[in-house]
Amino acid sequence: MDLQGVFLTALSVMGLTYQAMRGRLVKSLGANGEKQVRQAEGTLDTLKTLKGGLHKASEMKANQGSALQSEYSL
Repeated sequence: MDLQGVFLTALSVMGLTYQAMRGRLVKSLGANGEKQVRQAEGTLDTLKTLKGGLHKASEMKANQGSALQSEYSL
């Protein structure tokens, strides 16, 4: 096991996983917390795609379209 693995295991044992921290953030933001966190996650995905290069713009557009469709479907 490398240093990163030891570090991630230690964080997991302390309850500091992404899902645990996300849950705390959603709870602290209140009624619209889930929506706000989901939007922030989408923004981060967009920034990661842009960092990868503008040649991935069509991929980003497709991902945004599916996200909007699922958010507004009944």
